[in-house]
Formats: sequence, structure tokens, C-alpha cells
Amino acid sequence: MQDLVNQLVSERNLYYHHNIVPGHTKVKVNWKKTLLLAAFHHVSFNETRSYLFYFSREYFGVFETNGKKLQGDAALIPWEYITEFKVKKGRAEDALTFVYQGKKFEMQLSRVMRGQPWVSENIENLEENNFYCGNRYSE
Repeated sequence: MQDLVNQLVSERNLYYHHNIVPGHTKVKVNWKKTLLLAAFHHVSFNETRSYLFYFSREYFGVFETNGKKLQGDAALIPWEYITEFKVKKGRAEDALTFVYQGKKFEMQLSRVMRGQPWVSENIENLEENNFYCGNRYSE
């Protein structure tokens, strides 16, 4: 995972100082459908997509990854275009909600990852430097 962070910083020419954390889309499970369709082996939740989230004074970045390489969606969004930004702390993951171009995005930020001590260090750095406030919002 640290290799992906290094790749992102190098390819995008980003400033890196413990300001990138992994996460994923919020998983929504329809338990009624899951129970009803279990015998038919249908999937009843949305596919989870993994991301690296980048925080700087100027930008909030969202970069999709498959765990081994960067792929798919990528955006470096100036803070002034994000109209809402909230982080609710959890034990293993934090809930991240932001609104961009009128669309609400719900994500999960990983607070810890086995074998990846840098993740916790980066989360602590973001909290200490008020990046969880989106540089404008606090909760």
C-alpha cells in the first residue's frame, strides 16, 4: 500500500507529509434481500471501490485503486468547490461525507490497516492539522 502512495505522489507531483489515507466507498447491505436471496447466491450490496484520499491546504484528492495499482476515478478538487465536508470518527474506520457539484459522496477512511503502521500515523497527522474539518467545516 505504501508503494501506491509513493506512486500517487510521484505521478501527480503531490506534496506528501503524512496527508494521504486509504479508504473505500460506503458499503450498503440490504439485509432483507440478503436473507431472501441467500439460497440463490445473489449479491445484495454495492461493489466496494478502494481509494487513496489526499488532503492539502488547497485540495482534496480522491484516487481509485485496486490495491495494487492506481486505476479508475481520480480527482483533485479545490476546497472551495466542496460545499459540505464531515468526518465522523469511528474505531476502525471514519465515516466521510462530502458534497461536490451537488452530489453527496459517502466514504469510509481506514484508521488502521494490518501491517501498515503509516495509516494510523497519517490519520493522527490529519486530525492534528485540522484536515478532518475540510479546512472549513468542523463537527
